[in-house]
Amino acid sequence: MVKVSAGHGIEIDLDGIRIGLDDHDGNGVDYVFVSHAHGDHLRKVSRNLPAICSEETAMLAAAKGVDLKIASLPGIELFPSGHILGSMALRVGHSLLYTGDVCDRSRGPIRGFDPPKVETIIIESTFGFEEFRFPKLEDVLGVAKDCIDDCFRKDIPVVVMGYALGKAQQLEFLLDEFRPSYVHPLLAKYDDIYRLFGIGIREKVNVDEACRMKLLEKKPWIIFAPCRSGRSSFNLYFKKRFGARFMAFSGWACDKRYKDAMGVDEAFPLSDHCDFDGLLRTVKRSRAKRVFTTHGFSRELAEHLRKIGYDAQPLVRDQRTLHRYLRED
Repeated sequence: MVKVSAGHGIEIDLDGIRIGLDDHDGNGVDYVFVSHAHGDHLRKVSRNLPAICSEETAMLAAAKGVDLKIASLPGIELFPSGHILGSMALRVGHSLLYTGDVCDRSRGPIRGFDPPKVETIIIESTFGFEEFRFPKLEDVLGVAKDCIDDCFRKDIPVVVMGYALGKAQQLEFLLDEFRPSYVHPLLAKYDDIYRLFGIGIREKVNVDEACRMKLLEKKPWIIFAPCRSGRSSFNLYFKKRFGARFMAFSGWACDKRYKDAMGVDEAFPLSDHCDFDGLLRTVKRSRAKRVFTTHGFSRELAEHLRKIGYDAQPLVRDQRTLHRYLRED
């Protein structure tokens, strides 16, 4: 029998074996499930507990100084969730699916999530609000490449920014045609792991070395960097010293305020999460009879799902258990 609660973060009780999911605080559980290696999914992981995760996630976590002891359990299956390298969804038998962070759109080397069939799905809701509908990848890339081409024709260097793990590697892969290109040291350690698993990200000189060798004196060039405010010391230096233009890629760029809030020259809506329609597609394709939403716009997504006929509830920290909903039949 599978029981789910949310007192200390989402937790599964599988016939007496307790499994904490992602940002669970580890209190009283026997295992933790780490869906992927982003910091918000690692910060509470107990280093003393066995971790259900992919090999890729363990290696990426190690690059962040987190040692995961990989484990497995009978009746637990992992499915690539389409978010970043090594990201996984967890299925318990055929009864329950926990998506972790998920994306059903293929982007470069990362394939979109194909959900298995289950009775109940717990789905993330980062962009679970109708405002968040992303344009097609090819359309976003077309506009972005035109902007970069225009800068290069004018000898203006470009700094392309995305989340350091996942988004940045995707951008390096998709924008590889622009040369010369350099990489921020924070990205380089993740790039190495992506290459170990067969993803063809070209090796680049890191920015610190390029500065020492005065390679940046010859413009234009492109730098791949973590997503930071245009007012950060790194960005201010490259803008003042080289006249670089800054381009940020994020799902939050659907909000027109994002560009000004980040202080960048251009902002493009590109995400490693499902958009609103992608979340609805994932629920539909899972054939789930019950839906629980978590993180982000969980209440808004659950409300919309109820309006279109689903048995859906938000699953929030410190609520009692899913059983209170099951008893309301």
